[in-house]
Amino acid sequence: MDLVALIREVGIPFALLIAAVGVLWRSWRLECRLRSRDEEERRRGLLERENELYSLYRELALRDLGNLVDRRRARLEEKDGRDRED
Repeated sequence: MDLVALIREVGIPFALLIAAVGVLWRSWRLECRLRSRDEEERRRGLLERENELYSLYRELALRDLGNLVDRRRARLEEKDGRDRED
């Protein structure tokens, strides 16, 4: 429908109202699309960060576990050495 024909049929105030509603509808749809895209980007970023943190915690846990094993072995070797001396 042509804007001029709309104005002729319903009058200027009503035509302006219809045009404003159309513009608001289009801007709302654009805002929804942008918000959805932003949420997806944020979600991807959070997943990447979560994977990085998981890897860091895993490395720290493995290092701590290795230290515990080394200390236990040292204690056992120390105990074995004392037992052999007795």
